[in-house]
This record gives sequence, C-alpha cells and structure tokens, in this order.
Amino acid sequence: MRTTTFIVALALIVGVAHTQQELRPFELDDTEENLALDQSYLFSAIPSYRLTNNETDLYDLTDGMITRRPDDKIWFEANACAWHGDAQVNIRLDLGEIQPIKEIGIRLLGGAEQGGLKFPAEVVAMVSDDGQSWGQVGRFVKPVAGEEAADPFGMPAEDGVAYTYPLRFAGLNAAGRYVAFMIAGDAAFIASDEMWVFKGEHAVAEAEPGTQYDGDFVVHSFQAGGVTAFFPKARVYACDNVQSYQTLHGFDNRPEPKSQPAELIVDLPDGVTLRRWKLNQRFGGALVDEFETEQIEDGEQAFTRYIVPTRGIYIKSWGTLFFQTEWEDGRSGTMRLGCRWEGGEQAPEEYTIEAVHIYPVTPPARLHMSIAWMTQMFWQDWPDFIETYRACGLNGVPLVPRYAPKPEADGFRDYLDAVAECREAGLQIVNNSSPIHAIMAQKKDHPEVMCQFEDGPSELPCPSYRGELWDAEVEVVAQRYAWTQAEWLLYDCEAFSGYGYRAEQGKQCLRCQAAFAERGGEWEKFIAQQGADFYRAVHARIQELAPGAQFEAGAYGVQPGEVYHGVWDWDILYPDVHQFSMPSLYSFRPEPVGDEVRRLRGLIAASDIIPWVQPGDLGEMPAEHIRAIVLEVLFNGGRGVAYYTNKGIDGADLRAISEAVAIAQPIEDMIIDGQLLDVDEFHCGCEGVRLGGIQSGDQAVLLVSEYETPTDIECSVQLPEGATGVVHELTPDGQREAAVVDGVLSVTLDDTRARAYLMTLQ
Repeated sequence: MRTTTFIVALALIVGVAHTQQELRPFELDDTEENLALDQSYLFSAIPSYRLTNNETDLYDLTDGMITRRPDDKIWFEANACAWHGDAQVNIRLDLGEIQPIKEIGIRLLGGAEQGGLKFPAEVVAMVSDDGQSWGQVGRFVKPVAGEEAADPFGMPAEDGVAYTYPLRFAGLNAAGRYVAFMIAGDAAFIASDEMWVFKGEHAVAEAEPGTQYDGDFVVHSFQAGGVTAFFPKARVYACDNVQSYQTLHGFDNRPEPKSQPAELIVDLPDGVTLRRWKLNQRFGGALVDEFETEQIEDGEQAFTRYIVPTRGIYIKSWGTLFFQTEWEDGRSGTMRLGCRWEGGEQAPEEYTIEAVHIYPVTPPARLHMSIAWMTQMFWQDWPDFIETYRACGLNGVPLVPRYAPKPEADGFRDYLDAVAECREAGLQIVNNSSPIHAIMAQKKDHPEVMCQFEDGPSELPCPSYRGELWDAEVEVVAQRYAWTQAEWLLYDCEAFSGYGYRAEQGKQCLRCQAAFAERGGEWEKFIAQQGADFYRAVHARIQELAPGAQFEAGAYGVQPGEVYHGVWDWDILYPDVHQFSMPSLYSFRPEPVGDEVRRLRGLIAASDIIPWVQPGDLGEMPAEHIRAIVLEVLFNGGRGVAYYTNKGIDGADLRAISEAVAIAQPIEDMIIDGQLLDVDEFHCGCEGVRLGGIQSGDQAVLLVSEYETPTDIECSVQLPEGATGVVHELTPDGQREAAVVDGVLSVTLDDTRARAYLMTLQ
C-alpha cells in the first residue's frame, strides 16, 4: 500500500495570499495512508472537455499525480478531468472494503481566469457501506465574493487568475467502502486532477455515519470501447394526463463510425409504457413508434422490455423517450435502461420512475412563458404537444424559421398548418434568428464581411459591413417572419464575441472610419448605431412584407447598463428597436437568477426583462428549483422566462413550471405593471432567508425563499406598519390565508423553498 502526504502552504490554510505561485507548494510524499490511491471510480457524466478527455480519465484522479503546470491551468492537462456543459458532477470511489476514514479531499479548479472557470458553488462529501445509502460527512458552500477570508476551507478569492485548490474535509470519524463527491459548479465547467481518502486510526465500529443524504445520486459504468445509455438523474418521470418526455444521454466509445446501429433496452414496470422514441434531430430525428417487446422477470421484479432500434451518436444528447403511465400521482417503481450493439452489450442500469399528474393551468395573457430554444422539428413530433404545452401554462411556441421548409417544398403547408393550429389554441409564436452568425459563417469566401484594415481583411467582424450578404440576411429574416407573423422575435447575435471584438479595435477599419465620417458622434455610440441598423433594416422590411405586423423583439445577452460584445448598446436599442432585455441566467441555483433580475429591474422603468434560463440541460437541478427560478424572475421585476433548451425538461419540471404559472397568472397585470417592492421595510431574522417582491399601487407580493439549508426552516417576517388586512399566500391551488400575528408573518420553507404572499400596503 503506497502512502501519501499533503504539504500545503500556510498561506492557503489561513486564506491570505493566494497567487498562482503560492498555490504550487503542494507535494505528494509518504506519511498518510491514501486509501484512494489506484482505486477505481465512476462518474455521473463523462469528463468530455476535449483537452483533458482521454483513456486515462478513469484513473487520473487516483493516480497520485497532480498536474505540474506552474500556472495551474489544468484544463490543458491530459492527466486532469474536466467537464464542460455539466454543471453538476457526481464521483463515486470504491475502496474495495469498509475502511476507517479521517479525511476526504479533492483538488478543484478555481480563480475565474475565464468567465466559466470558477471554483464550484457546492461540494458534498459522502460515505456509504453499500453504494446506495449515503451519509453526508462534509459540505462546502462557496463564500460570497469578498468574504473568502472567513471560509473555514480557506478557499482563495477568485481574481481572474487560475488556481487549483485542495478542498479538504478533515478531522472525520467516518467509515465506508464507498466515498463520493457531489460537485455543483458555479458555472457549467468543473475540473480536478486528484482526490484522496486518508485512513483513520479509529475502529470502523466507532465511526459516525454522517447525516443522511437525501439528494439523488447517480453514477454510471461507462463502456470502454462500447456504448452507454444513461439518464442524468436517478429518477425519471411519466405523466398520467399529459405527454411528458425524458431526454436520453449516450456515450458511444466504439472505434468504428458512430453511425453504426445500436439498440436501446428499456425495461418498464407494469402500468408504464413507451409511446415514442425520437433520435436527436442532429442525426435525422428518426421516430420509432412500434417496438419489439417481451416480458422479463428478474427475481421479484417483472418488466416489459422494449427494444428500440437506433444508431450511435458522437454527442451527449442521444434522443427523447416519451413515456406514459396509468399510475396515480406519486407512485414510483423501478425501470431499467441498457444498450446493445454488434459485439457488445451494456447491462441494464436501474432507475426510479415516478408518476406525475399535472393540473392544467390557464396560460397567461401578458407574461411570456416559452421553451424558446426548441425547433419546430421537435415539437411537431411531440405527441399531444399543444394540449401539454397549454396545460403547463406555456404560451409561446418557438420556430427556427431558417430551418423551415421553403414554399415550394412538400412540408411547407404542414409547417403553416402546425403554426395555425397553435394559434387556434390561443398560443403565440416565437421566431428565433441568428442572422449575424449566418453572415460570419461565410467569411472564408466573403472576407469583405470582416473589418478592412490597411493591410487587408482582419479577423474582426465589421459592424459597418453593408453588402450582398447583409441584404440577403435582412431578407431571410423578414421573409420568414412574414410567413407566420410571430408575436415575438428573439435574436441570437453573439457572433462578435467569438472574435473578441471591441469598439476601440474598429478604429483601424477603413470602412468604419468612412462610415464614422458620415455619421459622426462618439465612436462607441457610432459602433452601436451601426450594429442596431441591422435590426432596423429587418423590422422595416417586415413592415413592407407584412404591413401592420406587430411583434416584440429582444436579443440574447443584451441588458441595461452594458454594451454587449462592444456592439449591442441597450440604451440605443431600447425601447424602439428592442422592447425587452434577455440576460443569460443559466444558473441551476435560484438566488443568483433573482438577484440579477432585481438588479436589472432597478436600472429601467418597466418590467421589460425576459431572461434566458435553463431547465436542466446545462446542469440538472431539483424540480423545486425550476419552480423557484420562475418565481424569482417574476417577483423580482421580470415579465417572463425563455427556456434554453427543450433538453433536460421532464415531467416533474413541467409540473414545476405549471405550478409557478398558476401562482403568477392571476396577478400578471400586477407583475408587469408594478415596481420593485422595498424589501428593506420588512425584517426577517433568519440567516440566509431571502426577501424579494413587487408592488402595484397598494397591492404587494412578498417572496420569501431559502435554497441552501437542506432542512426545513421556520422563519418570521416582521411586516411594515402599513400592512393592513389579511395576508394571503399564493399557491397553485389559489389563495389561502397566511398566519400573521401582531404584524409578524410566519413562514415554513420545507420542500417548498419559495413562497409568495399577497398583501395590502397603505
């Protein structure tokens, strides 16, 4: 048995100086017995970041080696593991037998050298005897920026310089065969190069079991040289009254081309059926509605086995399974998922499948609720789409018109008929467009679209370019709008970001110089006006093709107080060109979403904020967080949400959305027409409990929430003297009288982590 010593610089322990050079005194030696050394482990997701991904990923974290880069940029290192696009990662380590444990640790990337390269928001350390039931023995929660010195783990501040920090759960009196980490990122990037488990001197029988971990914990045995089918969560869902779906992930590690055939093995308990399989649209979107089935008995368990013919893939998102059930709400059972291919088979893994009932809600008339980044190719293949979408309170049906059939194509009439059917059901249409990307994609053959320097075309997109491609894109966007006359126009114009464009650099462009000589003004405002001209041209052409067309427009990332990518200036665009802001708030934690919406609302006079949020495809989260994020947006100054993407949404998430809409829909006028509530007039003595809200006239809604504490919270909120009359809690089932005694509102935050209260303020 090799042993290991960790020598950590004193500066790290006390949390003072933390430059990358000071983080390097971290050596492996021979005094502590490291039980993790050379032991196997499993992941919840493949560490797929291209610069670290290789055949050693299942050994890199227990090989006793740390990366030796002096700059700590471990995302460049082959003997590190990095996850890109997975905001939560589970790791399960098998020690081979139950062992006494005194320390568990892991080195993690932080520093925020780039926007997404942040230290994780939360890390939970767990132990288990059987790998099924887990005891939590340690938990790290990232301190608020500026308060790192008080962090008991000594996490250094993130100042834009990369570091790899050893997170140590020390002084434990634990035991177990299995050790696990649940790592929740502060962004969708997590990286590590080593973990360890130090053997304790205490007897196993004297070990403390830790606090029961109630969260879902799932890992997978990824097939070397084969195919692995998996769900990102341990629990999947089937609805009894609407058609939900489950996004299936896959890892195809076969050496032959990924287009080779494969078959999914889906074992479902009695009362649950598979209605449809849809392959990811990137691989053609093939549908399967008829399956080969057989009855399977395994001990006391009986299943109907569905054999689903499909093909391999080279990305994580494999496709979509549409389950149905006749079970009552809340009933659960076991299902299994596996895969087979020529020459190999993945043994079926067990998951819990639970029935969900969604109580239909009336979609709002003014609030915007949409799964906005979803193609018509997906929702046209979603069985009972309109009924399900409406039942969940969603009201904006997305199109990506660039991919629509041409008028002369056979599918064009079906496309228009599908849009008409949505409108007849009272739904609105949402157009998604990425026109600047389309122009930049042609730069190789058309270098004239780039800034023109004295020595020729540069690598910077030119906001002053006007020409054939510019005109063509104006026509494409306007013409496809005219086909359906959508109520909402959502632009994705991030093309300038990929080139690092800044307005100052454009001063070298001969074309921009000439345009500036004509237009004049301040240079940065001139560049912003040049960019805004594209939107103006599109909207003018729309009015020519569809006179009287009425729509609202917004663009990804454009928000008050900023010039996005050096080009898109909110003050110039709003409100004449764009009517709402679309900040990118892809957190899986509700509090930063609510905080940012509230900050932005304080910068403008109206509730014109519709953020992009994610439903789990950029990091899985509890369905309660889905519900809470909607409430945080609407009760902190927003007027809707747009989801990116349809991947990651399941039946529990759809129910969460419907419950949030049921709370907000009856008071949507108040949400849209109101102002921020002055929460400083309310007082709550419970640490960590958040207050938000809006007010319209003498009516106010107070949002009380807390998301960090794993246990129930009983808290009291002192209402201001102007609060009169009965206070009502807003629930999915309607209003109910809240407990208020002597001006103090009593709030219980249990499984429901955010509650809204309607009151009168004089």
